[in-house]
Amino acid sequence: MAHAKQDRGVFEKPTGSGVWWVRYTWQGKEVRRKIGRKTDAKNYYARVRAQILEGRYEPEKPRVVTLGAWIAEYMETVTAISKPVQKTYAAFWTDRLGDRPLASIKTSELERIQAALLEEGRLAKTTVNRYYAFLKHVLNIAVRDGLVKENPVFRVQFFKEPKGRTIFLSEADEAKLKEVFPPEFWPFVELAIHTGLRQSEQFHLRWENIDTASRFLTVPVSKSGLTRHVPLNDTALAVLRDLKARQVILSPWVFPSPVDHAKPRDGNAFYKKVFIPAVEKAGLSGVVWHSLRHTFCSRLVQRGGGSSPDGPEAGRSQELCDNPGLCPPLPGPSP
Repeated sequence: MAHAKQDRGVFEKPTGSGVWWVRYTWQGKEVRRKIGRKTDAKNYYARVRAQILEGRYEPEKPRVVTLGAWIAEYMETVTAISKPVQKTYAAFWTDRLGDRPLASIKTSELERIQAALLEEGRLAKTTVNRYYAFLKHVLNIAVRDGLVKENPVFRVQFFKEPKGRTIFLSEADEAKLKEVFPPEFWPFVELAIHTGLRQSEQFHLRWENIDTASRFLTVPVSKSGLTRHVPLNDTALAVLRDLKARQVILSPWVFPSPVDHAKPRDGNAFYKKVFIPAVEKAGLSGVVWHSLRHTFCSRLVQRGGGSSPDGPEAGRSQELCDNPGLCPPLPGPSP
């Protein structure tokens, strides 16, 4: 049976939400509008398209939208794994300027807020930059949709950020960490080293996302908002089998909460209470959870792009580390 052709001018965002949008081009610029129901979106798009073709289209006057309302609308479309962090930024800007119409927000007042945040001393310069990067992104979308003519964040000078060095574990560092790490929790670290999973991805991993027969696990929504498939080598498979065998009552989560097995373990709490104390005890300066991801990437590069005897990780170095210079090969053993 032939499928009905999907009209490119009507789309659902986010997919599966039931919220439908339209997009069309007017005078060389793309216009997007949130409509609601699919039927209404299709009717609206057909009407506008006909008006444009007949030369009688008149653009609607831009909506007067407050920053708080626009941020709330934007957050409805966020599906990336970074959504909890974005909620923090959203709450901050909604509290500070939420009742202000988008067009009334000026660069000068954003600069004053930036200076005040620095003077308060609660946030590091890099963190302040993240707050402003969020606002810049949200307002870029407002510019695209014709709600404002220009983005007031564009002229705000971001703080210079120091170039940090990439930290990864040598085999000797790994041995030091393992020696002081609580034995029952070492598999948590070992899995990260052999899969390159981000902290949030690992602690939200479900058994249903693991295919031991195909030697792959699936991250349904990665940091980019896309699905990612991660190959499993022999060590990773062994760790996962061990973790599953430990569960007296099988939880849907690979790392269940010790309080309620129906919920995932709090990755941040584990990081602060178990991981960081062990890192400090081992005397490993600058090591964070993301260092485990760098370690995985570096070892792949060292093996020539993932051509290990285990095989399934082949080619992963390019996907995990688009710039191999950020994940340099680990140094060889000392003579």
